[in-house]
Amino acid sequence: MKDKRKRIGVLTFHYSNNNFGAVLQTYASFNLLRNLGYSPVILNLLPTKKISFINKLKIFIASFINASRNFNLFRLKNLKLTEPLYSFEDCKNQNKNFDIFYVGSDQVWRPVMAQERLYRYFLDFVEKGKTKISYAASFGVAHWEGSKEETLKVSELLSQFDAISVREESGVSICKNHFDVNSFHVLDPTLLLDQEDYNELLHFDSSKGNKKSPYAAFYLLSDLKGCKGLPNQINKQLGVPTFNLYGKTRKILGKNLFRFNTVEEWLNGIRDSDYIITDSYHCVIFSIIYKKRFVCIVNEKKGVARIKSLLSNIKLEDRICYEDNIDFNLLKKEVDYEIVKEKLDILKTDSLNFLISGSVNK
Repeated sequence: MKDKRKRIGVLTFHYSNNNFGAVLQTYASFNLLRNLGYSPVILNLLPTKKISFINKLKIFIASFINASRNFNLFRLKNLKLTEPLYSFEDCKNQNKNFDIFYVGSDQVWRPVMAQERLYRYFLDFVEKGKTKISYAASFGVAHWEGSKEETLKVSELLSQFDAISVREESGVSICKNHFDVNSFHVLDPTLLLDQEDYNELLHFDSSKGNKKSPYAAFYLLSDLKGCKGLPNQINKQLGVPTFNLYGKTRKILGKNLFRFNTVEEWLNGIRDSDYIITDSYHCVIFSIIYKKRFVCIVNEKKGVARIKSLLSNIKLEDRICYEDNIDFNLLKKEVDYEIVKEKLDILKTDSLNFLISGSVNK
């Protein structure tokens, strides 16, 4: 019989079929835990169970068009998942398989994101005597958005955790001020892996080289198809072609349809780019991992706290700009990644120590 103490049930946002950051942060958590000697399994919690035949058909057609099947293949190839889980009871049944449960990263503690599954992400299904740990759990914004009822319930659930860490400094304050628990500020798990770890996904042979002509990559949550004029601005200001990291419009059966890139294509687009413009938290992270010249357009609706928290800690706040005032001169300026590395190394050590010790003072 396998040692359950070495098996960790990991709960996070892993199931999106067009959110590259969600899939890659799951990949990072999975591999970090494996590197620490554990056998992680992703708790395959999904939004809904009741899907009609018509909706299943629509999902199948959509998967062909938007490449969601490629996301599924990526998960099947690179992760280990439980059977699909939909209800509290489904999750509770997982207690027989694990003695340790891990929740995070991503905005798992943001009510508007977790919706009816909010308490699942505070591990309400885990039985007494099991170990509960959060790693880099995020509230998404700098304040708690929950109701009074949710605040009371979450306070009760967090008081049962063995170790709590959050992804933003503001999350430390939220934990203390709203739930009266101590927490530790850590890095997103994607930052605890290196370029080499991600290049393995791309089967990249550095001796042969894989560099294309100079181009600028962009990835905008607020403008998925890049229709709002940014590519034209890039061409004019930088004099290079553009690459939409989300994907591109292709003609399928005589119709122009937008098709998402695969996870590998997304990573490859960042790695080989010369400039990156994004409003995405995880695209910023991978810009840093691959040492790119980048600017981050703040997206108030998606949450600014997480981006400001990260960039302020590594002294790159000047890389933040606004949609109506993109600083292309800043984009041309090199980033001093030696300084960034020094600051990240300290934060990485602290984050890894949290994972290794698995405890904070309550």
